[in-house]
Amino acid sequence: MISRSSIGLADPPGIAAVYPEDEPAAIVTEDVVRTRVAREAVLPVYLARYLNSEVGKSSVAGITIEATRARFSLGDFKKASFSIPHCHSKNSSPTASPP
Repeated sequence: MISRSSIGLADPPGIAAVYPEDEPAAIVTEDVVRTRVAREAVLPVYLARYLNSEVGKSSVAGITIEATRARFSLGDFKKASFSIPHCHSKNSSPTASPP
């Protein structure tokens, strides 16, 4: 899940989190983007950490518009390109954990 709009003045859009699989179904509002990733390509936790890193935040800032609340559109997010560093295997941990 990724927030599409700012939550507060200090919280920019793009904050990412992983919704646990063992939790019951939840409602996804217009302020959240639900993403599903191919686990063979990237682990969900790694992607969330990447998007929360300075590099990921910079990428999201590139599609963010300033208005009453900073936000980005779902269409812009779908078109966005993120350069995720390559991991040797889905079970390997990165040598330095993204913030």
